[in-house]
Amino acid sequence: MYYEKANVYITNDKKILFDLNKYDIYEIDDETFNLFEEIYFEVEKGVLFDKNINGSTPKKKEIYELLFRFRNYDSSGEKEITQIRIHTSNECNLKCKYCYANHGDYNQEEAIVTEEIAEKVADFIKLNFPKVKVIVFFGGEPLLGYKAMGKICEKMGKEIHYIVNTNLTILNEEIIKIINEYSINVTGSIDGPKEIHDLNRVYKRNGRGSFDIVRHNAKKLMEETEYFDTVDAVYTLQAQKKYSKHQIAEYLYKEFRVKYIAIGDVITEDETLKVEKEKVQDIEKEVEYVFDNIIADRFIYLNEYSLPLISFFSKSYNDNFCTTGISNITITASGDIWPCQLFIGKNEYHMGKIDFNDITNFDFKKFNEVSDNFYKIKKSRFSECQKCIARYWCVKCLGAIQKNNLEENIITSECVNVRKITEVVLEKLGYYILNGNFEKLYGNLKKTTKGIEDKFLNVV
Repeated sequence: MYYEKANVYITNDKKILFDLNKYDIYEIDDETFNLFEEIYFEVEKGVLFDKNINGSTPKKKEIYELLFRFRNYDSSGEKEITQIRIHTSNECNLKCKYCYANHGDYNQEEAIVTEEIAEKVADFIKLNFPKVKVIVFFGGEPLLGYKAMGKICEKMGKEIHYIVNTNLTILNEEIIKIINEYSINVTGSIDGPKEIHDLNRVYKRNGRGSFDIVRHNAKKLMEETEYFDTVDAVYTLQAQKKYSKHQIAEYLYKEFRVKYIAIGDVITEDETLKVEKEKVQDIEKEVEYVFDNIIADRFIYLNEYSLPLISFFSKSYNDNFCTTGISNITITASGDIWPCQLFIGKNEYHMGKIDFNDITNFDFKKFNEVSDNFYKIKKSRFSECQKCIARYWCVKCLGAIQKNNLEENIITSECVNVRKITEVVLEKLGYYILNGNFEKLYGNLKKTTKGIEDKFLNVV
């Protein structure tokens, strides 16, 4: 049961208490449960306050101090750019049928970043965004501009965490050398088995499927680097008619042995591609699949069912629905700056442009104006969010709802699903704790997920 005013969840068997303000877990007994409920309803009725708790029993006072006093948590986060997505190319050699980016160029002039321009981009970042921790190479197909990628890594240094999102059709020894030298984590786009992948991920020049070269390059990366760790698949109607998402995930893991697998529904208005939504989602089955794969030390299934688990153990708090424009920006091949790639071309979201003749010549007025507007879209401004069990981990893609007023489209019917998922995840986690599987689950999750905290399980 969720206790909204304390932001606490207690499992149905009344054995495990989750403090969702501090992301702590407690094993409790009947006495503790009864005292908690007593305090909760006294506080709710306004008969128990900080000033008169001292007259209570030591146990009651302990529970009050732990779970009721000073419960406000500042989850606003810093307004500081820490992650930058750099388009080393806004060209692509593929012509994927569901591409939202006009096959890589975002309706902009095609360009591949030169080493000279890459050096200026790196200098611009170092000058203006010194707290950057993560750089993601994107496109288009970013490895068309692999020399620019190498130059940026060289200039920014090895302390940065680098990621490249690639269609896996381009690979050579120099690229592998750059990946290994700068520990660049590779996310590859593979939609599933050949007959599924080749339906949509086709070459621009001849319309042929790309699966064979993708599989070859993926295998080469597996042999020559340790950084190919994620496969990102797009789930379409054609795939849905032949395979479940679990079947796609099983194939991808068996074939490529990556740490992370993400399978997302295609975003399109094309009825021949759009996935048919299931009338009833079996949330418990989906959560079970996430937990089973972690326990078996296979892979992390990145979706809405694993997010509350990962956020909980990472102690991740955020009052914003999305980091777009707040801690995360995109720099295109032309030097234009946008909140993220989904806003490219929409002038009201344009944050500025790098002057490659003088990188010190940048007007932050428009940048700060756009960033401030995104920063204002906070959960604390919505009454529905303030009483929600998922208030600290829930995310929403602002780019996907930008067709209309962003704030008017934040609260949707999907919120009910998000709350239900959170409850099922916590119930499952409580079950694993009581059945002696917590250490294995937590250990396997910690091996593959950065930022996981060291101490969780407590007794009160």
